[in-house]
Amino acid sequence: MNNLFDPRWVRILETTRTLFLRYGYTHTSMKAIADTAHVSKATLYAYWSTKQALFNSLILWESLHTFDDWLQRVESDPKGGTIGHLLAQGMAAVSANAVLHVLYSRDTQTLGDLLRERGTQLPTQRYGMGLDFIKALQDASLIRADLPANHINHILTAISVGLVNVGELYNPAHFPAFDALASSLGEMIQCALEPADHKNQRENASLMLSYLTEQRQGTLEALLSVSQPVEGAF
Repeated sequence: MNNLFDPRWVRILETTRTLFLRYGYTHTSMKAIADTAHVSKATLYAYWSTKQALFNSLILWESLHTFDDWLQRVESDPKGGTIGHLLAQGMAAVSANAVLHVLYSRDTQTLGDLLRERGTQLPTQRYGMGLDFIKALQDASLIRADLPANHINHILTAISVGLVNVGELYNPAHFPAFDALASSLGEMIQCALEPADHKNQRENASLMLSYLTEQRQGTLEALLSVSQPVEGAF
């Protein structure tokens, strides 16, 4: 995947990720990013005119990696063709990504000014995408259509947010391994949402992987559209 992008652009994003997780958004300056990535500030600003624009690209970059992780988890899961395991593996992939984990947990210490600048923009976007996903699954008869899509989305979002934030309230030492938890969660969601006239697992897997691949492609195209420097900057 990296060969689709300018290596310098990728290096800057990876550097931003490291500094962001180490020092937080507020204390990660454009100068620090440029110095650590071994590029000039002029080069950095040729790609991103503001720090927020750079972090918007970072979020897309991490989302793309999360889609890849999600697809790999689903493909390696013997029950990945079931809606329960598909959704559970998606939650596991988000939780495993350090940047998205920080964003969805609204870690104020790490997010700093980014939380003020973006507000609820990202969670709101994700909530809307989740609802669209549930509606698409219902239209394809992959989950029950007798339950309101917005109710299903809200409950699944609450579970996902809870998985990310539960460590703030309880001692993680007592938590089960997340991979094992994802399997159990998948079974629970499957029991709750599987339609009475469900398709065979192979057909389910094909439809679900096709949907995830489509969403990944949209994220990739969004990244490619912002990965080029301003013309004439160099």
